[in-house]
Amino acid sequence: MYLNTLALIFIITGNFFIASKEYKQIRRLSAQELKEISEELDK
Repeated sequence: MYLNTLALIFIITGNFFIASKEYKQIRRLSAQELKEISEELDK
């Protein structure tokens, strides 16, 4: 389930950052940064 959550976050943030021309940056996110994004989305 954790990996599925990360995959979903990657898809959502990936699509957003592609639009922002920052796709390469989002792809370099570490697991910790993805976890922080997840926590932000859960608020």
